[in-house]
Amino acid sequence: WDSIKVANGTHRIAARAVDQAGNVSASPVISVTVNNQGSAPPPSPVPGGQVAQTFAGYAGPYAPNRYIYLDVTRPGPVSLRLSWPGSANLDLYLYDAGGRLIGQSSAGGNPEEISLRVGAPGRYLARIHARHGNANFTFKASYPVDWAKTTVMDRTGSIAQGSRREYEFTAAGPGSINASLDWSGSADLNLYLVDSSDRIILGSNGTLRPEVLSMGINAPGRYKILITAASGQASYRLRVVHLR
Repeated sequence: WDSIKVANGTHRIAARAVDQAGNVSASPVISVTVNNQGSAPPPSPVPGGQVAQTFAGYAGPYAPNRYIYLDVTRPGPVSLRLSWPGSANLDLYLYDAGGRLIGQSSAGGNPEEISLRVGAPGRYLARIHARHGNANFTFKASYPVDWAKTTVMDRTGSIAQGSRREYEFTAAGPGSINASLDWSGSADLNLYLVDSSDRIILGSNGTLRPEVLSMGINAPGRYKILITAASGQASYRLRVVHLR
């Protein structure tokens, strides 16, 4: 009996044995409590669904454009929402795998939103542009995936100042890697993407929450997510989306 495949809580189990002569013997039923800690895999999703992700970031005069990759692996609806505090004016654009602009929201509203249906899989690109002013933004994306082609890795854990956590995975390419790290409390956590040579190739170590990474890759490879705690201690949730 593999306890990581069942939900946390109380379960009743018994053992049943059958010998070669067909005699049956059963043990008494007992109650057990399952309390999986962070490493339990998520439930197996049904084929075809939507991935929902939340990103945080900054756009302004010194970083007027921010890019987020979306690996669409089946036709279906795409929904994007960009919001921010203050009086800045941010615009939102969506490009298909061929680099063609297929959606935009730039009328000066807040939030800016794009909702459309895409007919072909591919690596799509969302662009957030600061027309004037600067702001810390929240960007939410929902897009269609084929679960035979897309992996969503959800992990939870805890970390304290000076320590680190690592999660290895293999991503197919060309495609992208999106990672987000959120936590409770006042700790300062940082998020890094490390390649197979153990080099940090992308990092998010600001003050926004969640810390996020979005990177396009041109070939399959082995990667590692590194989480560090610059200060404090926290319970965290990590989500990584990539092609399998």
